[in-house]
Amino acid sequence: MILVNPQAGNRKGAEYISVLRDLAARVSPGEDVLVEPTRRGGIGEQMSQMAGGVDRLIVVGGDGTVSQALEAVWSLGLSVPVGIVPLGTGNDMARSLGLYRGRSWLPGEVMAYLGASTTRKVDLWALQDRFCFSNYASLGLDAAVVRRFCLIRHWMEARPGMGRKGFYFALYIAVWMSCVRERVPRGTVMAWEDDSGRLLQRPVGGARVLALTNTPYYAAGALMEPGAEMGDGLLEVTLFSHMRHYAELMATRARPLARLGMQGRWWRVRARRVEIRLAREAPLQADGEDLSSRLECGGTLKVERKGQVRILLW
Repeated sequence: MILVNPQAGNRKGAEYISVLRDLAARVSPGEDVLVEPTRRGGIGEQMSQMAGGVDRLIVVGGDGTVSQALEAVWSLGLSVPVGIVPLGTGNDMARSLGLYRGRSWLPGEVMAYLGASTTRKVDLWALQDRFCFSNYASLGLDAAVVRRFCLIRHWMEARPGMGRKGFYFALYIAVWMSCVRERVPRGTVMAWEDDSGRLLQRPVGGARVLALTNTPYYAAGALMEPGAEMGDGLLEVTLFSHMRHYAELMATRARPLARLGMQGRWWRVRARRVEIRLAREAPLQADGEDLSSRLECGGTLKVERKGQVRILLW
C-alpha cells in the first residue's frame, strides 16, 4: 500500500496519487498495489480498515504524516516494513535515514522503492501513553511557533489559492517573530532515568526550548545530535537555556556550520524515560504537530518508549 498525504509538498501529494495509480497499473499489472490518500486526522482508523494482507507500506508525506502512520502500524500490531517518501516541510526522519534528496522523488522512484529489502529499526516514544512520536517533541519557543502555525496552516489548506510557497514562508517568519519571547514555564522540573538506570532531576523552567529527540535532525534540517541512534531505546534531551544556543542550532542547517561541533556546547543527557512536572499549561509539539490541547497531563508529562517499527532503506 502507498499512502499519500494530498496536502503535502504544497499539495504536490494530490498529483502523486493519480500518477502512481496509473504507473502501478502499467508497471505491476499482476500485483496488487493500492494507492490511497490519507484521511485528515484519521490515519489510524483508515489503516485498521485497509491494512489486512498488506506486505509493506510506503508513506508519502511529511514528518507528521509519517509519525501517524508509524503509530498506526505499531498500535495495530502490524509487522510490515514502512517506507518513507519525504514530501513535507521538515522531512527530518527521512534526512536521518538517508532518504532525503533535496528534491521530490520521481513517481518511478517511488515504485522502485517498493522492492527495497534493507530495513532499520526505529523507536516510537509515547506521550502520556496516548500519542507517539518518532522524531522529537518539545516545550518552549518552537512549540509555541508550531501551535500558532498549525492554526494558520489549517486555514490555508481550506483556501488553495493561499498556498504559494513564498507566502507560506513569510507567514512562518511572522509567526516565529510573534513567539520570540516564549519560554518553558518557570518552575518546571524534569526528572529522567539515564542509560545506567539512575534517577535524576533538574529545574528546566525559563529555558527557551526543551527538546526530546530520537533522530539526529531537528526542525527541518538542523543537526541536533550527529551521534543519535534511532533504535537504541534512548532519547537525547537537550536544553537551550539561552536564545544564542537555539540560534546555533538553527545555524547547523548549513553543513559547514554543522561540522563546527556546536552541539557539544548545549546541555544534554540521554534518557530511557522522562517525566516533566509543568508549573502551568504550556505549548507542546511532537513531530511538528501541535498537541497543546490534546493531552491532559494534569501538570505532569510522561514520556516512555512504546515499541519499534522497521523502516525501509534505499
